[in-house]
Amino acid sequence: MQPARFKSYWLVLLLGHLFLSAYLNDPIRPLNIRINNGEFKIDKLIVSENWYLPPLKNKLGTPEKIIKGVNNTYTYTEFGLVLFEGIDSILNEIQIFYNLQNPTKVSPYSVYRGDLKIDKLRVDRNLTKDLMTSSLIKWNPSPSFSPHLYRAEKDGIYLYFEFTEDEKNLVKVSIGRVKA
Repeated sequence: MQPARFKSYWLVLLLGHLFLSAYLNDPIRPLNIRINNGEFKIDKLIVSENWYLPPLKNKLGTPEKIIKGVNNTYTYTEFGLVLFEGIDSILNEIQIFYNLQNPTKVSPYSVYRGDLKIDKLRVDRNLTKDLMTSSLIKWNPSPSFSPHLYRAEKDGIYLYFEFTEDEKNLVKVSIGRVKA
């Protein structure tokens, strides 16, 4: 085979491989998370229906980190999420990361890039404590356990919002089921 044809042959193979890889390996699509009237949904999956974790784990795929303990934790770095599993495969809490300033051993390596909407509030990393509290007036505030962390609950769902020290940027949101 002539050198020019040999190079052309390999170039065609390489371009074909790159095209097929891009076509077959879809990039991870950002998630849409909604909380409204006691319903907590991730895309079309209604999490709050029974808080059963396997359908959500199936939707998200294989986690990058699994840590066994009192709560089993599943870290989905590509999504910027951490799931906390309680007894009988029930979801205790989901954490949505917007800032990675104080990582822990369960923290993802990237932030959440999807859409989070709570009632009419669109949540993003630029959310301030003042905007959060003024937007969620129908949510009942309750005590939290550390500075710059705010808790609210409504319709059987609790939220924690953790902010930076100046309370001008969101670090993470935690969502869980209020236990009776």
